[in-house]
Amino acid sequence: MRKVSLALLALAAAYAAAANLPITTKVLDDVLIASIRYQGSYADMGKYHEELRAAVGALQAGPAFDLLYDMGPGDVHDVEVCMPVKEAVNTGNVKTRTLAGGTFARTLHLGAYDNLGETWMQLVEFVSVRNIGAEGAGRQIYLMWDQKNDGNNITELMVPVSKAVEEGVPAGPSMRVMHFEIPADDPARAVAFYGKVFGWKIEAYGGQPYWLCSTGTGLGIDGAIYPRAPGDVTRDTVAVPDVEATMKAIEAAGGKVTTPKMAVMGVGWLIYFKDTEGNVLGAIQPDANAK
Repeated sequence: MRKVSLALLALAAAYAAAANLPITTKVLDDVLIASIRYQGSYADMGKYHEELRAAVGALQAGPAFDLLYDMGPGDVHDVEVCMPVKEAVNTGNVKTRTLAGGTFARTLHLGAYDNLGETWMQLVEFVSVRNIGAEGAGRQIYLMWDQKNDGNNITELMVPVSKAVEEGVPAGPSMRVMHFEIPADDPARAVAFYGKVFGWKIEAYGGQPYWLCSTGTGLGIDGAIYPRAPGDVTRDTVAVPDVEATMKAIEAAGGKVTTPKMAVMGVGWLIYFKDTEGNVLGAIQPDANAK
């Protein structure tokens, strides 16, 4: 079997990125807001924010934000652009009301909005998997907006929850497939194939017999190509919050853990296992202190 340290190299970057976007709990008080509610495209937010900003002027009492009443697919959405205010502003489309506070799961999106949807999906899935969601709109708060350099943007994302994150299942990965590995009899041939067919960016890692595959932007995962060892097949690795609990669950469900828990330095704790159909997969508990 190839060295475990190579097997999960590509995951290190993903976990490092996730570590920069912790999901925590935030409790908000009621707040007086001026707002414009509309149904239409997310692309229309900008013009409504301009209208709101012009109406509020010096009465603004905090960063602008959006209330997202639906975040599903489609081109038409129910959106309320908002701004905390010192006193009531009622003019044209702008109305004033008290927005109720509550308990929220929150995270940050750093930089441009290109991948904002992915950060939203991570947050929503985190809450869904832990079954701690509550009624109410998501909040998208513009803590920093740099018109000249969107790489400086800081956006806070929140969804209402029924209890604090710390009281739910321990924070961590939500049982998602994070990484794939493709064994190859001729790695150079495989690299050329996947580059031509899918346009993946594939690069050798530090002179090692391991080629990292960047599959593109948007939803999805990255992976790697490596020289095939006897019996190797394409395998996926799932991120888990507790690898020892996962080992027990595998055995209880009729699977078999095929390796002991192993440290992948700076990445996490890894096992391989067979499912009830004989397929081999990996499971890893992220831990930057693993060694």
